[in-house]
Amino acid sequence: MKRKLFFISLLVQASFVFSQWRDLSPVVKKTPVQVLSGKRLTYHSAKKGRISFPVKAYDSVLLYTRERIDGKATPYAIHYRLKSGDNRYGVKRVKKDRHAFYADKSIGFYPSKSHRKTLRLQPEDELLELEVEGSNPVDMRLVGYKDGKKTPVSPLHSGKRITIISGRKNSYYKLNSKIPAKIHVDESGKLIVYTRVRMRDRKPVSYGFSYKTSDGRVKYVNVSKAVPSRKSIYTSRKIKEKPSVYHKTVIELDAVPVDITFHSKNPVDARFVWKSGKKNIWKPIAIKDRPIKLKVRGKNTIRNYHRLKPGQPMSFTVPAKHKGEIRILVRGEFTYDMFSDNDYIIQLTEKGKVIKTYKLTCSKSGKLIYVDDPSRVPGTLNKIYFKVPHGMRRYELRMNSTDKTALIRIEYKFNKFNR
Repeated sequence: MKRKLFFISLLVQASFVFSQWRDLSPVVKKTPVQVLSGKRLTYHSAKKGRISFPVKAYDSVLLYTRERIDGKATPYAIHYRLKSGDNRYGVKRVKKDRHAFYADKSIGFYPSKSHRKTLRLQPEDELLELEVEGSNPVDMRLVGYKDGKKTPVSPLHSGKRITIISGRKNSYYKLNSKIPAKIHVDESGKLIVYTRVRMRDRKPVSYGFSYKTSDGRVKYVNVSKAVPSRKSIYTSRKIKEKPSVYHKTVIELDAVPVDITFHSKNPVDARFVWKSGKKNIWKPIAIKDRPIKLKVRGKNTIRNYHRLKPGQPMSFTVPAKHKGEIRILVRGEFTYDMFSDNDYIIQLTEKGKVIKTYKLTCSKSGKLIYVDDPSRVPGTLNKIYFKVPHGMRRYELRMNSTDKTALIRIEYKFNKFNR
């Protein structure tokens, strides 16, 4: 994604780039506010560094831990006790998670990146006792596995619940009635405007904004009964309000070029996303071996993949007449007796040289099934993207996990404009 900022009358040029979707950033004097949106995760704080979970109903559990970081992150260790035995493991690399925040800003800390540990359980294990060894507080989240189903596990003696919102940051810009935000569009397509109003309490709020095109047309947009978002938060501690659930406005643009200016008398933050009207279609790359057919549950849709095995590299050729991009769709494979996530490593090579190593993880997919192999379960989807230079290219994929296999589907598209 490329950004071009023009520091004249809040103007943004929306020229065509390789991706169909593109964030537009009007040039303003103030720094845009960051809104984090994603999953709302419940963690539990360990009272005096100790916490216990009932685990009798599960075959295995996943333990997620996050350290509270104020200044410097420090290593920590987790000592866990089960009836089948005690053990201890350390977390040495602790880093601040830039894509996660505590929903309660009064906590005054930042969460570290989540560390995950899989614990196999024996039939006699009924209680999991955890003890934290470290200088900073650590929050924990436990997920139990039984017959391939995930279930969050609550502690035996419920302590304080901590909500962490983990997801993606997006830049929003405050709409001002005195200095309007102006967007200049050179190409037909869609301009999508996401708006949020700042809310002090949970009482529904109505707000509005307007936009005016360069040919004189004015459109008013009214949003009624906006409520606070449970999955979004302003990352700045200076902003005490909460963002509302976003409202989406789609503006179809056929007659171009055109200038659009946005105004609002309310405390409204807006995000501008451009979708080009030109289609970039992903085309599959042929692989010589026999395809593995997957079917979408409840539908007749069939998707072809190819199996990547240890010691058997998968070769493919890209006939790149122009600069382009490759998309590799990867699904790990499961047997029915596998309950935890599947972790595996794939390498991309060219002429024997390793370009990049990918450490991937997946869980069992509930959407796809095998057409010819009922003994296996396909994993959830991982996507790998990389750019391809001009000219004929030959690449190889290698499975670096000795006891794992994965399903691969390779697609490409060209950037005919060579930008």
